[in-house]
Amino acid sequence: RMLHQTLAATLVVSNARPARADVTNKIASSSALRALGKVQTQLPIKLLPEAQSNNYAGVKARLREPPFDTLRKNMLILVRGGEDGPKAKELTVANKRLIGVLEAMDATASLGMRGGKTAPDPFRLGIEYEDVVREVDAFVKVGTEAAGIPLQVESSMRSF
Repeated sequence: RMLHQTLAATLVVSNARPARADVTNKIASSSALRALGKVQTQLPIKLLPEAQSNNYAGVKARLREPPFDTLRKNMLILVRGGEDGPKAKELTVANKRLIGVLEAMDATASLGMRGGKTAPDPFRLGIEYEDVVREVDAFVKVGTEAAGIPLQVESSMRSF
């Protein structure tokens, strides 16, 4: 009888499926969205002046200071929190695009700091700044939509 109960309990537990999304990241999504909102408000204050004046060292420095220093972490929280939701693919694409434009801006600043023949076009940082603003806005929009979708739990988990 004891063996039968243990076997039955094992079968029930082995058939249970975990929650569909990463629960920790799903819960942390609202905090990540607040941090990304701060990035949106700080872009024109901290990064725009550096980009407009072609201050390459300033651009590199600002990208490594708050609130921009935790941008990737907060983006990843939203991607993991929505990884199995209906916005998962859109969120992943927006994430890759934003990382791409941030890395492009950082690379331009590195080239500008070296100077000489490798110096970038003087308008390039301004254009890349606009790309960053556009992609941050797009990511926040999709991230907000994805975070608003409730956590999906398998019906077998609800009985626990």
